[in-house]
Amino acid sequence: MLSKQLPPLVIETCIIAATQLAVYIGYAVYITINRGEKTRSSLQLAIVHIAVGVIGGVWLTVLIGRPRDAPFPRKTLSRVSTDWPPIFEVATHITAAVLLFDIIFYVLHRLMHTRPLYALIHFNHHAFHKPSPFAVVYAHPLDYFLTQALPVMIVVRTLDAHVLTMVIVGSAGLLAAMYSHSGDLAGIMSHRQHHRQPKENFGALGISDTLAGWLVKFHYDQN
Repeated sequence: MLSKQLPPLVIETCIIAATQLAVYIGYAVYITINRGEKTRSSLQLAIVHIAVGVIGGVWLTVLIGRPRDAPFPRKTLSRVSTDWPPIFEVATHITAAVLLFDIIFYVLHRLMHTRPLYALIHFNHHAFHKPSPFAVVYAHPLDYFLTQALPVMIVVRTLDAHVLTMVIVGSAGLLAAMYSHSGDLAGIMSHRQHHRQPKENFGALGISDTLAGWLVKFHYDQN
């Protein structure tokens, strides 16, 4: 019924914004209670990033949304449906999304460390040294969109994933990013080490970094 009253693009956009806001507020409550850390300014920055992500997401949907021949209010990046997707599909898409996200994030993050983009955009993020989950939002809004929001949107569109899968992947990715800026995830590549040594650990999981290392080693071995 809801999908008949509102254009799918509006529904998807509201879901994306609400999901991100819920994660930020939930984390803010948690660290306020457990650490006594003030989060007001962080939440203000988070809202700015959510707004930029929504605007960027709408434009991306206009460009590559499904179905291609539909007017843009009827387009979406995910499959907006009230029907629950099959469990096997969700599990498969989540696994593929994690791997694809690591590759896309690695490429975009490496681009952010090229001289012009680092000086103009990405430097802001590395200027924040205090370990905190909200270090994620201490970044240029364009930086946040390109390295955090855009990879998830591209992955969801590539997989033609259900909106539920998008919520799971987006929420998990955001929570992991926030946690990795305050403490390393067990068994996962250290992002805090990247902040200490910006010339290493560019990916999210270490898979792309390992592959890139192998390629570089292979190139030099061949020469």
